[in-house]
Amino acid sequence: MPFIYGKYPVQEFLKRYTEQAVKLWLSSSCSDQFNDTYMLPLERLSNAQLASKFRLRDFENPQGVLLEIKTSLNELLCEPLEELLERCTHLGKSLLWLPSIQDSHNLGAVVRSSVALNQVGGIIIPANNAVQLTASVAKISAGSLFAMRFAHFHNWGQTVNTLKSSGLKIVTLEKSHKSQPLDKTNLRDPQSLVLVVGSEERGIPSIISKQSDSSVMIPQSDEVDSLNLSVACAILLYEMNRQRCS
Repeated sequence: MPFIYGKYPVQEFLKRYTEQAVKLWLSSSCSDQFNDTYMLPLERLSNAQLASKFRLRDFENPQGVLLEIKTSLNELLCEPLEELLERCTHLGKSLLWLPSIQDSHNLGAVVRSSVALNQVGGIIIPANNAVQLTASVAKISAGSLFAMRFAHFHNWGQTVNTLKSSGLKIVTLEKSHKSQPLDKTNLRDPQSLVLVVGSEERGIPSIISKQSDSSVMIPQSDEVDSLNLSVACAILLYEMNRQRCS
């Protein structure tokens, strides 16, 4: 049975997907008031018992709250890419593409920044050999995961073709000879943009970079070769938000 944990993730999940909730598990120190609104089946265990029963790792702190749900987060929050494109167009927001993301902490932090800065309507993530939507990502995102929609992709080249045939402009965030400083780039038309951010280790695959419409870079000291993926995303989305609000 899939589950999520942590106070904020469970609260945010129940606000949007109440019908997906199965059973609430609370520690002895957690108030019944947490469940008063939703009146779910309830069982109490200690934090140690919760961790043991659901095989939580040392860094996965449930904060005394765990919720069993009907559907995996991948099934619940992902939709076909074509539907995500329509959603973003309708909302007037950009797509964010993370072609090689591997770390759940990075993904959770990116989602949180994306929701907070309100410029991204959907995130494209790899279907295989990469981090997926998990309870850990939901916890790291402080529950903002449930305010975002996602699409999986299987092939870099096919995805580039799908995006470009839909009339979208691909903007990569990377250091290259063609990259322009971020604050000198026009990001005021978000619904026509796909923002691509690579990982520190792999960067952006060349097949995407070669077919991008423009490339931007974050000016930084020579003392640091690259920024953490989630930090770079936050800076990119902040600049987009600044331009649109100025």
